[in-house]
Amino acid sequence: MTSENEPRLIRPLLVVRTRRAVISDNELRKLPQVIRQYTAVRDFADQSGGVFGDPIVIQRSDARYIPADDPRLISAIDEARENAEMLAIDDVFRLIDCRERDRANAGFMGLVKLKPPIYSIQHSKELLRMTWEFAHLQIADRRRQSLVRSQNIKDGLEKVREPGDGPTRKAIEKAVASKQRKADRRAAMLIIEIERIRSTLPADRRTDLKAIAAALNEANVPTSSGRGSWQGTMVKRVFDRVGQALDA
Repeated sequence: MTSENEPRLIRPLLVVRTRRAVISDNELRKLPQVIRQYTAVRDFADQSGGVFGDPIVIQRSDARYIPADDPRLISAIDEARENAEMLAIDDVFRLIDCRERDRANAGFMGLVKLKPPIYSIQHSKELLRMTWEFAHLQIADRRRQSLVRSQNIKDGLEKVREPGDGPTRKAIEKAVASKQRKADRRAAMLIIEIERIRSTLPADRRTDLKAIAAALNEANVPTSSGRGSWQGTMVKRVFDRVGQALDA
């Protein structure tokens, strides 16, 4: 148990979705999705003055994942609660399968009943401080996103496959590459606006992700997805995508 004067230990809670039922921890930590989540939590810990702890990796290979039934997650929550630690995750709704409304609602309620000390960086609040109305809107929005992504992939596959053929690996890779190109174009446009806003900040705050995010919100600059407000981790992702250093 930590004393009140000691900085709170913040442990990254990383959620990985893979098709393989078994994958080693060493392989997991090298996955791009894990590295992105790890970086987001590390930046949050640095900005909040917490002590960055060892990560906890939750692997999801089952599409019908139920967080309240995951022994590893339950164990991590119990340990964090006992030691007054915080589990930080870039987006708490990674733990919930939002493709089916009823299952998503049940997943959220089951997770809340565990009383987890989980902080969602994307939403700037702890899970237990999220109202049901807020969660309902988040679930509905993610369900719409999932449906749009599925339809976009299907449309892309329809354009490249021959009549009577099933989707090929090449077709899937082409659809994914198209999505990546769109994301790259959005980042290239955003970095211009971010640099403009950044140049108006005092010199000692131009590398402060939180200060840049606050300035972007004040200037009403839309986020990459067009939803929500800017967070420091979101600014960092834009710099990473265009391959530009923050102190450049």
